Amino acid sequence: MTAVSTLQLDLGELAQVGHDLRRPENVLCFRDGTVFASSNEGFLTRISPEGRQWRIGNSPGAAPTTMALESETAIIVNDTADGHVHRMRLDGHYETLIEEIDGQPIGSANYVFLDRQDRLWIAVATRKPPPHETIEVRHDGYIALVEDGTARIIADGLRWPNEVRLDRHESYAYVSETFGQRVLRYRVSGSGDLGDPEVFGPDPLGNCALPDGIALDADGNLWVAIVSRNGLQVIEPGGEAHTVFEQPVPPALAALAAALPGGRIRREMLAACAGPDLKLLTSVGFAGPELKTVVMGSLAMDHLVSFASPVAGLPLRHQARPDAPSQPAIVKGS
Repeated sequence: MTAVSTLQLDLGELAQVGHDLRRPENVLCFRDGTVFASSNEGFLTRISPEGRQWRIGNSPGAAPTTMALESETAIIVNDTADGHVHRMRLDGHYETLIEEIDGQPIGSANYVFLDRQDRLWIAVATRKPPPHETIEVRHDGYIALVEDGTARIIADGLRWPNEVRLDRHESYAYVSETFGQRVLRYRVSGSGDLGDPEVFGPDPLGNCALPDGIALDADGNLWVAIVSRNGLQVIEPGGEAHTVFEQPVPPALAALAAALPGGRIRREMLAACAGPDLKLLTSVGFAGPELKTVVMGSLAMDHLVSFASPVAGLPLRHQARPDAPSQPAIVKGS
C-alpha cells in the first residue's frame, strides 16, 4: 500500500489558483510555487505564489497548449490552432520548430515533454490537422522523439494519445490514450526506441473515463486527470486504481458512451460532461519546494484547482535541483 492508496477528497477541499484564465488546459509547475497556465488566445499566464498574474507572449490566432521549459528564456509548446510545435520566448517571439516529421505534415500535436537528456517527446493526437469540431477517433495517433534536431516516430497506431511522462530512471514511458480509455506503458531503450505497449492499470479506466493529463509521483504512482468525469484517478505501481475525486454528469456520459463505438465525437458532447463545479479537468502538476502541491488545469474553467498531496511529485527536468531557483528570468521576471 502506498501513501495515496486511501486518498479521497471532497470537492470543498480543492483550492482555487488564478482567475480570469482562458482555457487553462495545461499547467507547468515550479518549486517556488509559480505556475504557468496555457491559453487558447496566444499567450501563457504566469501565476506567482502570491497570486499575481502576468501574460507571456502575444501571438494572435495561436493556442499554445502544453509546455516544456527549454531554457531560462524559452518554452516549447504545442499549438492546437495549427497542430505544430513552436518555441515561445519570454520577449513574446513565437517561432515554428516542427511542422513535419519523416517528410509528412505532423498532423495535430497534442503534447510536448523534455526529458533529462534534452530529448523532446511529442504526442500527436491524429494525423488529421486541426480544427476538430468533430473528433474522429482513428488509430493514427503517434509518439515522436526529437533528438539532435532529428524527429522520428517511435510509437504509432494510437487512439488520440495525450500526455507522455517518463519514470525516475527514464526507462519507461507512460502515455494516456484518451479514446482508448486507458494508459499505456512502454519500455524505453537506450536509443530512445520504445518496446511493445502494455496496459498500465484498468482497461478501461472506468465508465466512459477518458484520461488526459498524467503525472508520476516519487513513489511511482501515476496521477490521471479524467476529463470526461471531471475527476482524478491514481494508478499505483501494481496497477490498482482508485478515484480521488470526481463530479460526473450521468446523462452526458451516457450520450458520450453511445457515440464512442462509432468513432465520431462532437465537441459539444464532451462540453456537456462539464460539472457544476469542476469542468473538464485536463492536466496534473506538482508545485512547491517539496513538490507536494497538486495543481490541475481544465478546458472550461477560468481558474486552476489545487490541493496538498501526501507524497511528492517526481521532479521534472526543470525541477531537478531543490536547492536552486527554477529559472530566474522566466519565473521571477515581470
